[in-house]
Amino acid sequence: MVPAQIGPATATLEVLATAVGAGALLGGVLVGVAGLAAGWSREELAKRSLTDGYLGGLAGAVTVVIDLFLWYFD
Repeated sequence: MVPAQIGPATATLEVLATAVGAGALLGGVLVGVAGLAAGWSREELAKRSLTDGYLGGLAGAVTVVIDLFLWYFD
């Protein structure tokens, strides 16, 4: 994947937005599937969906920060 290369701040923002979006999607799906397997009710799954998406997005953002540190400070 090649970032837009407009500048370092734009490239970093693009990568961060992609990681947050992917993390939100995958985090929500992962917790939803785990909740279904655990037998959570539909109401419980619906209550947790927004929080789980936010936590997944946060995990994606943290992953980008870790990758940046590993890439530039190796």
